[in-house]
Amino acid sequence: MPAGEAPYHHGDLRARLVEIAIDCIETDGVSKLSLRKMAAKAGVSHNAPYMHFPSKDALLDEVVTQGFARLRSRISDAGGRETMAKGDWADRVKSGFRAYVAFARDHPGLYALMHVPGSGQGAQDRPEAEAADADAPGTATLRGLAATLEVGQKLGRVRAGNTNEMALWVWATLHGIASLTSDDRAAFEGRSPEAVAETVLDCLIAALTGELRGGTGLT
Repeated sequence: MPAGEAPYHHGDLRARLVEIAIDCIETDGVSKLSLRKMAAKAGVSHNAPYMHFPSKDALLDEVVTQGFARLRSRISDAGGRETMAKGDWADRVKSGFRAYVAFARDHPGLYALMHVPGSGQGAQDRPEAEAADADAPGTATLRGLAATLEVGQKLGRVRAGNTNEMALWVWATLHGIASLTSDDRAAFEGRSPEAVAETVLDCLIAALTGELRGGTGLT
């Protein structure tokens, strides 16, 4: 081992590397991320990360998986994990939607990476099976949205319709809110991004419950 190079010895190095990667993505961007640089930050040999991730793309896939897991956890915590009731469904779902937007605002680099198909920069060159597996975390999030809408339908709070299609619409809307309200904009006419997000979230809930005239046209 070259002089000065740290030995491979660390508690949960895989988890530590993911945390370091997330920090680097937020501060320096994905393009400047490297396994060698992360090894130095973790205090291990430059070969140690390859024991857990064969490539940068493999690491980014795990970062995306962890990102979606944290997003789902934040949504669940905000909306409450206990069984929903008819009277509180709308308020609790709006809290979850608000948490989604806040997550995107708090972790812009991670959130952006999470919405790159296949996550890794070289994903387009991977076998189809690997690319599909890399997109699994996003699919799980979409299914979670659909399940929440199904609960709302059973409670009589969500209008009739295909919950899978509705979930796509909701996700696209939340993504749009998160993107548009990441910064102040002249079009907001002096309103804060948070205030604009609240207004649009109110419209989203109203559309889901059928209280917004015209609805969305989804069936």
